[in-house]
Amino acid sequence: MQLLDLKLKHSNLYSLATGEPIQMENEGLFDTDPSFKGFWHHENLLDPILNDADLETAWEDFLNEYETQYQDTPNDESIEKFLMAYPEPNWVIYKNTSRVDESRLVTSVIWTVVDLNVVKED
Repeated sequence: MQLLDLKLKHSNLYSLATGEPIQMENEGLFDTDPSFKGFWHHENLLDPILNDADLETAWEDFLNEYETQYQDTPNDESIEKFLMAYPEPNWVIYKNTSRVDESRLVTSVIWTVVDLNVVKED
């Protein structure tokens, strides 16, 4: 996968494949878009929203292996490494690190996975 590292003051995202909204700040997540594959939020890393069976299986395997090896739960960095290593070269990870302003701490980190091979049907 490829990582698009964003630092936005909002969480509005659109699919590069379909042009449709994936997440709108005041409306929530649009996980029915055919290009949407997964969503992780830093406050609830262990409970992502996944729309791909193979990604879900790989995620469960990763969690089990990580917890066995480290006797701990994965952190942001570990999850990002998992995503970057996932063998789908035409999938993109939108990583959005939101801040209220430049002087404040990070308010949220969200990873959204999109399949760019999806073609929008008319």
